[in-house]
Amino acid sequence: MVEPAETRATREDLERLPSHVVGELIGGTLHTLPRPRPPHANAATGLGGELNRGFQRGRGGPGGW
Repeated sequence: MVEPAETRATREDLERLPSHVVGELIGGTLHTLPRPRPPHANAATGLGGELNRGFQRGRGGPGGW
């Protein structure tokens, strides 16, 4: 039995994703994940701000990455 040819994902496949899903094309393969919920996004933003203060800007931390 012959296997069907694998088709590569396109930008159109990415644009057709529902709004609650995020995706990216890597090597012609569409990879998807559910969009983060607001509490997760808020936590990630807060953590990023704390890390940026001490490491990127050098305030209260070693400064520099």
